[in-house]
Amino acid sequence: MRIRGLAAAAALLALALAMTGCTKSAPKITDAQVEEWRALAAETIPAATEVTIDVHRDATMAGLSNSVDIEVSFASFADLKASDQALVDLKKTLEDQARSALVDMTAVTEDAEAHGAMISAQLVDAVGGLTGATVLEGPYYFREDGRTPKSVKVLVYVDDSSVIDLPWLDRVADVAQSELADVGGRFDGIWILPGDDINRSFGDPDFEASLVQVGTLAAIKAFGDDKGCVRTDAWAYDVSGTYVVPYAPGESGGACA
Repeated sequence: MRIRGLAAAAALLALALAMTGCTKSAPKITDAQVEEWRALAAETIPAATEVTIDVHRDATMAGLSNSVDIEVSFASFADLKASDQALVDLKKTLEDQARSALVDMTAVTEDAEAHGAMISAQLVDAVGGLTGATVLEGPYYFREDGRTPKSVKVLVYVDDSSVIDLPWLDRVADVAQSELADVGGRFDGIWILPGDDINRSFGDPDFEASLVQVGTLAAIKAFGDDKGCVRTDAWAYDVSGTYVVPYAPGESGGACA
């Protein structure tokens, strides 16, 4: 009953605002404007293989608002990197021309999957005890000061969790990080699963329940602090949760803050 009452009150407030002229909807973004933006993107970012621009019209208590989602695709990271400033400039232009709109821009590279597969193969070759690995590279998000690093998730699979110790974690992190820097990647974490779950990934049933709880392993726990942080000469690892969060020298956060 309370929810219905709140909904009714909100509807009455919106009606009252409309009747008193207190609402102010943003001007609608036209198809012609979107086509102009697409043409501008094609002109200023010639390395892009595809530009998708989606406009949304959302109802709020204050009226109708606009949001613009832009996704720019590139064949390779090198093409994206060379277009950094042009992407930032395009986002600013759209924000200036659609002043009341929320503009979100992402960039993707068509070689991300292949690059992730390459790192996966390197991990299996270089790290003892691995039965498989999957490296997932996310998109880039563009803020006012440029693109943020892409998020990279590393899933590794082991038949025997006794192989996991601090030198082993360092090896996983070193191999992955040596390649991530070249594609503007940011290590989000290491997810460790049993070898029998080699086809299991994010979104699968019982994914988290299947993860090896690294912080409870004797070879790790013996070197951790009360918060769940273990440190080596090269890395710090937050093992307080269901997966491992690595921090390079000079970085901190979570249990390693």
